[in-house]
Amino acid sequence: RQMCIRDRVPIAIKWAWKRVKGKRVYKMNDITGNTYPLSADDVGCIIRVEATAMEDHYEGTVYAEFGPVTVEPATKKSLEYILASGSSQFPVSVYYQGDRNKLPEEREWDEGRLIVYVDKVELFIKKKLTTIVWPKVEVSQVDSQMLHLWYFDKDEMFLGEKEFTNTLDIRALTRKSRDLIVLSIRCFSALNQYKNSKVISMLNTCLLYT
Repeated sequence: RQMCIRDRVPIAIKWAWKRVKGKRVYKMNDITGNTYPLSADDVGCIIRVEATAMEDHYEGTVYAEFGPVTVEPATKKSLEYILASGSSQFPVSVYYQGDRNKLPEEREWDEGRLIVYVDKVELFIKKKLTTIVWPKVEVSQVDSQMLHLWYFDKDEMFLGEKEFTNTLDIRALTRKSRDLIVLSIRCFSALNQYKNSKVISMLNTCLLYT
């Protein structure tokens, strides 16, 4: 609950935030305050908020929304440079194993660097290299510097597994760095999917006329 002032009387308010993407609406259950931290996950979406009075003498709900959310100019410029160069590296901290219900400050993090390429992601931690292909990436709702990475081991990618077998929690130095990691991975993935679909389309065309 948050307190709102009306006629100099404090009123308890319940806040509910939602992300609207096309026809889908996602409830942001971890965000309960009166401010919403924008992230890479919000790009292209509408953000909707509902404020409901929680006092006996006040009732009703107020709705508001804004968007679609766009990438801020400085981040967009950096992203364009990454996409043009084909790769970029970021200093990060990684949480490999343990209780993921722990707060970020209670965890033991390993420092290293993450390199995003057109077709893969490489993670260097304690002189150990982990190569990740086609990962799923999402930002954390509760930590402005953290992202979650899901991926398959190399051998498992071709076994038709429906669920990812590995997950990592990664913290960037800043919110901007975190969003750049997420946007870079998604943009390169989309580019590869476009190329593959184009190749398949061309192949199907050739087969039709042979």
